[in-house]
Amino acid sequence: MNDVDIRLVGDEQLLQIIRGLDVKTQHVVLKRVLRDTAQKTFVRALRRESPVRTGNLKRSMGHVTGKNRRVATVFAGPRMGGSHKGYVANILDHAKDNRRFPKEAKALRWNGRYYKSVGPIRKKTNFKQVILNTIPEAQEHQFKAIRTIIEREIRKYAKRA
Repeated sequence: MNDVDIRLVGDEQLLQIIRGLDVKTQHVVLKRVLRDTAQKTFVRALRRESPVRTGNLKRSMGHVTGKNRRVATVFAGPRMGGSHKGYVANILDHAKDNRRFPKEAKALRWNGRYYKSVGPIRKKTNFKQVILNTIPEAQEHQFKAIRTIIEREIRKYAKRA
C-alpha cells in the first residue's frame, strides 16, 4: 500500500488542479464542493435563525442538488420532497398579518377538530436576509471544501492502488 501525502498550499493551485480535470470530473467535484458549502454555511445559518428550537421547520432546512447537467447547482433552504415538511418554512416566510381562511370556504381539519380560520402568524422569519448575510462566509468556505474533497479523493485512490 502506498502512502501518498500531498500538500496543497494556495487557492490558485487548487483552481489549477480543478481546471486540469476533464469536464465530468469537474462537474462532480464542483457539486461536492457546493453541497459541502451549502450544508456547513447556509443550512447552519438558517437553522440557527429559525424562530423555534425543534420541529418540522428545522428538519426541513437543508440543501437540494440541482438537476442541471451543465452547471453545478445546489439550493439551500426548505426541502419539499420525501419526509421533509418544507412548507412550514414557506408559510413562515410569506405569512400574512391577518386571519387566514381555507380555500373555497371549507373548514380546516386538524387533530380531529374543525377550524373556520387560522390566526395570524406571530413568529416572522427573514430567511432571504439570512442567506444574503451568509454569502461571504460561504465564499471563504469554498476553498476549504475544495481542499478537503480533493484530499479525500487522493486518499481513496491511494487505498485502491
